[in-house]
Amino acid sequence: MSRNLTQNRAITLMELMVAVIMLSMIVLYFSALEQIGRRTTFLAERKSQVQNEASYVLEHMRQQILSTIGYRNMQYGGVSINPIFVVSTGGNNRKLIKFWVDHDQDGRFTGDNSADWILCYSVRQGGQDTVTFDNHANNYNTNGACGGGEILSRRITSFTTQPVSIQRNPFNLSSNSITLTVTMCWDPQEIIGTCGNEKADNPQVTMQTTIAMPGVSLN
Repeated sequence: MSRNLTQNRAITLMELMVAVIMLSMIVLYFSALEQIGRRTTFLAERKSQVQNEASYVLEHMRQQILSTIGYRNMQYGGVSINPIFVVSTGGNNRKLIKFWVDHDQDGRFTGDNSADWILCYSVRQGGQDTVTFDNHANNYNTNGACGGGEILSRRITSFTTQPVSIQRNPFNLSSNSITLTVTMCWDPQEIIGTCGNEKADNPQVTMQTTIAMPGVSLN
């Protein structure tokens, strides 16, 4: 009788140990799933924020550039100018996008800064990334900065325009449409990891938009 009780106790202890081990494995499994889910959500949130920021910058530019006016032989102060003037400065790390808009809304270019204003975007690339927007009433055909203005983003790693117009004369904008392409990174300075490396939680997004300017004519 005593021997049977001892054997029963040993079997019960063994079952308890197996149950504890199985329970531990189940807890570890669900803990790992939770960590994976949290990281996936964390990365998705970062990518969504970068996408929203890129979308905001492109939409801001689209709305402003839509109001561009001008024509092939447009002149200001006796100098032939382009409705959109893009210039790279500082070793191509900064782009200035300057364009005429019909501020007085009379439907024509008058060459008067009080009537037709120059608007400007300054895009810095390569680790110290900002894109700013400013009303710019002079120096259209210079490499001068846009001034202060509103900061739209600090995440840009690449910005291109197609077609590219950096010459004042001859006018080389091939149509009344311009395509903007922007690439943004969560951490453009790559402190946490290379841009686009999602294992380092540093997602990268590229977005593009084409803008047709009804106020620009090649005639």
